[in-house]
Amino acid sequence: MIPILTWLLIIIFLQDGSTFQVALTQDNCLVISLESPDVLSTKSVYLVKITGESKNYFFQFEEFNSTLPSPLVFNATYHGLYYIITLIAVNSNMASRSIKSITVLTKPLPVSHVVIHDYRPSPQTGVVFEVQYPEKFNVFSRVNISYWEGSHFRTVLYKDFFKGKTVFNHWLPGTCYGNITLQLVSEASFNKSTLVEYSGVGHRPQFHRTVPFPPRNISVQILRLNLSFTDLLNGKNNEDSLKKYQDFTEPESSAEMFEDQNERSTFPSLYNSTDPQYKNNTLPEATSQPFWWANETLPPDTDGFVNGVLPDYEDPPVGSSVPNSSSLSFKLLISWLPPKAPTAYDGFNIYIFRDGNASAVTAVDESAHEFVAEMREPGKYWVEITSFSSTGSCEIRESSAAKAISFYISPAGDRLGEMSEKPRDVAVKIVNSTTAVVSWAPSPNTSPIVSVVLADLPQAEGEPEAGKTLLQRDPAPIRTLFAVNKTQTSVTLLWVEEGIADYFEVSCWQNREPGAETNQKDPVAVFSHIVTISSLQPDTSYNCSVTSISHRTPSAPTFLTVSTLVAELNPNVVVISVLALLSVLLIALLFLMLIVLRRKHLQMSRSDVSIGKRGISETASITPKSAHTAQGSY
Repeated sequence: MIPILTWLLIIIFLQDGSTFQVALTQDNCLVISLESPDVLSTKSVYLVKITGESKNYFFQFEEFNSTLPSPLVFNATYHGLYYIITLIAVNSNMASRSIKSITVLTKPLPVSHVVIHDYRPSPQTGVVFEVQYPEKFNVFSRVNISYWEGSHFRTVLYKDFFKGKTVFNHWLPGTCYGNITLQLVSEASFNKSTLVEYSGVGHRPQFHRTVPFPPRNISVQILRLNLSFTDLLNGKNNEDSLKKYQDFTEPESSAEMFEDQNERSTFPSLYNSTDPQYKNNTLPEATSQPFWWANETLPPDTDGFVNGVLPDYEDPPVGSSVPNSSSLSFKLLISWLPPKAPTAYDGFNIYIFRDGNASAVTAVDESAHEFVAEMREPGKYWVEITSFSSTGSCEIRESSAAKAISFYISPAGDRLGEMSEKPRDVAVKIVNSTTAVVSWAPSPNTSPIVSVVLADLPQAEGEPEAGKTLLQRDPAPIRTLFAVNKTQTSVTLLWVEEGIADYFEVSCWQNREPGAETNQKDPVAVFSHIVTISSLQPDTSYNCSVTSISHRTPSAPTFLTVSTLVAELNPNVVVISVLALLSVLLIALLFLMLIVLRRKHLQMSRSDVSIGKRGISETASITPKSAHTAQGSY
């Protein structure tokens, strides 16, 4: 008899008060028990019919008298499938009768792994669920998604899963969702009733924060502060300008400052008006001159020059109009509106970029909607503001940046607004291998801005006035280096140059062990794109480099490792050597045969002599006896 206590019974289904019982265990087994009220006669045979899978199963209870038979155990193959168990009685006349039927819905297997990531078209409200679960013999109709939205517990039944993926686009922006779990749900209808079974939770609870929306209506105001270095050293300032904006800067008491240490001396200092050094309307003391003041003391370049002018061009070099008696100082006033509702956010990050590099980032809390910064360096500026959300156990998320606002401050202190148009009629003239002249069409009320990009030619931005500028750069290295032909003692190199070069220097040396002497020879000057290096050793690895030289300035070398071919033997020499060896062997064999034959001949000669001597001696001993015999006969 099976010990019932060893089975962990989960659900017991009864129908119409019957005592016929079916229990489902944790390992997906059906335990079917026959009770006394179900027994019509002890002479009858009791069967159980199980339907639900592709075929029907029949089981028979053991015959019994007064003691009920042991329960039947059926190992259900499918998880999340409903089974119908019918009790059948067969009497002595072999007539069968269905006594009772019970429907059991097995529990689906749980989800084993969950990945949650942003829904790219809408990361503020949408996520993508990727789930893994046992697919074989596992049946479910929907997925139950449970999570905590802040302090509120939510649950949603979702059915739009395809190949383990679905898009859930119903969350709030900037909100932390914690303890996210997914359960497979099986449903079945029988006799106007619905059965529902949930799987367990088989994966680690997940956390995810949606992306907040960015702030709105970003506006920037710029105020020029006309201060001299003498006034700064004496602690004076532009009191009218500061008092005019004193009320504007007052909300910035909660601002925090994070500066890049590498840019501290060349980037405008960001501050809030409640800092002790500003309470008495006193600007910080001047420490060091900005980097662009060094242009006034640059020594003349005899070999070449940067940002200079051609001899036939009379305009002064860029930077010569920089005033040396007054300080370049601007007030940057930034304001914004909070993100659109219902975004959850905890503050804002303010980024100020100068010439493409973010040198300072300031974080303010959610109540701040204004900020003040001071700028003392010329350059091209970008201002971006983002919102961030940090409350809860999820990772901190930052919104995308609102529309960036850009402007330009010239070394002379002139300010240009956002540059939205490209210059017209830009022309570039190559002077030599490292110098080019850039010219452009005139445009009213603007100043020239010229920048050099990663290509060989400079690019003008904004809408500059008609003018010229001179640009110079180091030669570019070789783009591609090939070994097009190799022999036992030579290597032919071919390369493609980048830009313009006067000539090239080529050098090759043996690839030796680390620490060993390289024996590198002096480079060879080459005026074409191909060269053959000879007098090399066969089957040897060499390191070769090619450097482009332009205006007596070398570029970075381009390296290539190449090996010479293995020395090969001449087939004719091989054949002749083999024939000579065979001839020597044949002569030696013949000589050996002659020696052997000679020895045989000598042995045979000695044998003949000994035989002849023996015959003579025998003849001499026989002759007297014969004579005596003959004499006696007479």
